[in-house]
Formats: sequence, structure tokens, C-alpha cells
Amino acid sequence: MFMNSSTRLAVAASLVAIVLTTSLDASGYGMFSAFVLIPAIPLFAYLARLSRTDLGYRFAPYQENLVAGLTPLLLIAALTAVAWISNAIEPTREEWGLVFLMMAYNSAVGVLLVAITEEGFFRGVLWSLLEKSGQSEKQVLWTTTIIFVIWHLSAILLAEDYAPALIQVPIYLVNATLLGLIWGLMRQQSGSIWPPAIYHSVWNAIVYQLYGFGMDSGDLGAEPTWLYGPEIGFAGILLSGSVVLFLFRRSISRTRGA
Repeated sequence: MFMNSSTRLAVAASLVAIVLTTSLDASGYGMFSAFVLIPAIPLFAYLARLSRTDLGYRFAPYQENLVAGLTPLLLIAALTAVAWISNAIEPTREEWGLVFLMMAYNSAVGVLLVAITEEGFFRGVLWSLLEKSGQSEKQVLWTTTIIFVIWHLSAILLAEDYAPALIQVPIYLVNATLLGLIWGLMRQQSGSIWPPAIYHSVWNAIVYQLYGFGMDSGDLGAEPTWLYGPEIGFAGILLSGSVVLFLFRRSISRTRGA
């Protein structure tokens, strides 16, 4: 089957990202797996002659950035309230001032980090390559999300410091799909990678600190993780699913109003 140059580059970029990340996860260097995306972004952007605007490195309306920052905060706050009321929390820390400071710092610094790794690659260079290949908006959204999920497979199956119990892997895959859709829809609706980068960063900073990753229940000690885990629990499906539903409805209403 004939593939145009943009499609070939999209396939090549996806394979490079998946192979390199899988190699790192399998060899015990999973904590560095996202960094392989840093050189891939300018490389494939150069090969495809993609501009900064093509990649989504442009300002988004401040309302989009505000919503992106507040949404994960409100979601995790709601989850924590439910877990607390249900007596599912046993905090493992006492220095909560330091915890909040760490989450604020990681949220701020993380925006730039994900912008030059996961968001810059999946919702930046890969997104643009697929657009130029002739895919529709819906196809670009789903293709980037599927590749995003495949890219994470090695982390949950091979990386010892992350991998959850096998019974929770399907739950994680559903959550990863929902998160990929959230960040893709934000990229689609804003034309910028900054809203998804902000959401992604705030989400990671709060979720990993409070709820941990893999089998770790984080500073809150919320158990069971299969229920309360924002990424490896059913709570995450409910939370992220509601955001996906909202964003899809917003897309429909904007299309009808155009």
C-alpha cells in the first residue's frame, strides 16, 4: 500500500520511540525512557519541515490553560474527599507543607519537561505528521492516542519500578487511553500543546505524589489501589472518562456553532 512521506515519517517516529523506550524499560533504565523523545522531536520536525506552529508550540487562550491546570486539581481533590470519607486513607507523611511545595514545584517544572518529551512528541510532531499525511481530525486523535498507549506498554509490563499487578494492567490501559484522549482533545481544540502539557504536568505531579505509581499507594496511603488509583484504579476511569465526555461534547457544540 502506498504511503506518502508524512505517513512514512509518522511510522518511523513511532517505531523509534517505542523501540528505544522498550529497550530502556527492559534494561532497568525506565526512569529515563521519556528522554529518548527529546532528540526525536527536532529530528522528525526537521525531516518533515515542520514549523514551531505546526508542532503546537504557540500560545493558547488563557481560559484553555486555566481549565487545563484546574481540572486535574479538582478531580484529585474530589477523589481524595471520597477516599477520606470512606476511611480508605492512611497517610504516610507528616510534613504536608513540604508535600504541597513539591507538588507545586513539580507541576511548574513539569510543564516544560512534558512539552519537550511526551506532549512535544505525541501531540506535537506525531500529531502534525498525521495531519499532513491526510488523516482527519478524528483519525489523528485516535491514532496518536493508540500509539501513546502502546508506547506505555513496556513501562507497565517490563519496568520493575512501575509495573502494577497484572490484574490491574487492563485498568491502566483504559486510563492511559482516556488520558491520551483528554490531551489530544485539548490539543485539537486549542491548536496548542500547552493546555495538554499543563494538564499532564499537574496530573503527574499530584497523582504520583499522593497516590503513587505501580503498587505504591503514595503519601496518602489510599487502598485498595485497584479502586482508588487515578491511573491503575476504577476511580481513574470515572474521573478521566467524565473529562473525555465533556471535551467531546464541547467539540460537538463548537462544530455545530461554527
